[in-house]
Amino acid sequence: MNHRDRRRFERVIRVLSFLHEHAEDFSTAGNVGALTASLETHRNTLEAAISRQKPERIDKRQPINNLTASCRQIATIARAIIRRDKNFVGRYKLPTPITDLSLIAHADSLLTKLEFHPDDDSDAQQAKSQLRARFASFELAPDFVETLRKQRNALRDAIEFNQIKTQTGVETTSSINTLLHATTLDIQDLDAIMRRFNRLPDKLKAWRSASRVEVAGRKVAEELTT
Repeated sequence: MNHRDRRRFERVIRVLSFLHEHAEDFSTAGNVGALTASLETHRNTLEAAISRQKPERIDKRQPINNLTASCRQIATIARAIIRRDKNFVGRYKLPTPITDLSLIAHADSLLTKLEFHPDDDSDAQQAKSQLRARFASFELAPDFVETLRKQRNALRDAIEFNQIKTQTGVETTSSINTLLHATTLDIQDLDAIMRRFNRLPDKLKAWRSASRVEVAGRKVAEELTT
């Protein structure tokens, strides 16, 4: 919620406070009562929407660091193997530049070479077992492939979670704008009714103070077409 929307929301609170303080001046069955109920509904909905506008996001730095470290270790070992075995082939070098998606794609490439799959035939399983053994011989943990999978999935889950939350925030912002516009229409109707206080300058002044949007320490009339 930007500063202007925050001030518009605060105006709703002030208007409702004014209406409750001067409830004896109006019939509960009249337009003021209906508009008060409408504003209260909008206020409650706005409060719920505001609480959802900035949802928690997962910090991707640790998943990125974990996966990068594992991929870099595998790349380092691959270079050591190549120095002794010129026939050893495969792309193990980290992508440049490293981004979320390029890192996941690189991890997927490594997992294709190292991870067992149900549809692997006996030759594929044997080749993967031998490849895993070559890397494990450089003091990698026995479950280094499983760890790589977990780290890859953790980064993917964080990306997808944040994407969903970002979309939720965008949708919530749109909802807030719609609700604030509805409150403007209600206050616009109330402003027409409050003309009855023309001969009661103190009450009219209090209404005008409540129904204006504060800007830079002062109150100004909001353009009622927004």
